[in-house]
Order: sequence, then structure tokens, then C-alpha cells
Amino acid sequence: MARLEDITVGSSVAGLAGGGAASVVAVKWHGINAITVTFRNGAGSVAEQILFREDEARLDVKDGALPWSFDADAGIPYALTAGAMARDRHQKRDTDGSEQARRVHFGNRGG
Repeated sequence: MARLEDITVGSSVAGLAGGGAASVVAVKWHGINAITVTFRNGAGSVAEQILFREDEARLDVKDGALPWSFDADAGIPYALTAGAMARDRHQKRDTDGSEQARRVHFGNRGG
């Protein structure tokens, strides 16, 4: 049994479309006792259904997590780029062996 409040975008709900679970695409509330749920069934078809409090007994929410999030560390892309640049500078210095070649390659920085 699930409550209407448990049905959110991205959750998987059993009891909406036949016997299989359906992925919720959108939820629109109508007061406090009804919602319109837009969902994608196992076959990939999109459908819509109005659910009332009476329907809660036949519903089962499998997963309330979204398939994506915005909680990544913002410094990771910078760290990866800085590491690659340092590696490239090191490799360039090792293969050329000359200070002049390093300065020309990196735009005459540092001298």
C-alpha cells in the first residue's frame, strides 16, 4: 500500500498499468485527495490515470529516487583538467628536453 504523497516523478509504481510497474513521468494534484499521474508502462507507452485515496490500497511504490541528481562535486572537472594539463607539461618536457620548446608549446608563459 502506498500513499498518494509517495508517488513522485521518477518513481516506479506497481498497480497503475496492468500487473507491471510503471515509471512516473508527471504528477498533478487536484486538491488533497486526487492526483493525475502520467506514466510510462513496461512497453514504453505513455498513459495517464486519475488516482484517488481509495486507490492507495492497490498501489505499491517501488522506488522514489530520481534517475539523476545535481549533487556532484563541482571541483572534479577542474581537478581532472588540471591533472591532464600537468601530465601533458611533464610529457612535453621529457620528450623535448629543452626549456625553449616548453615555452613555445605553452604560449610563452613563464619567461
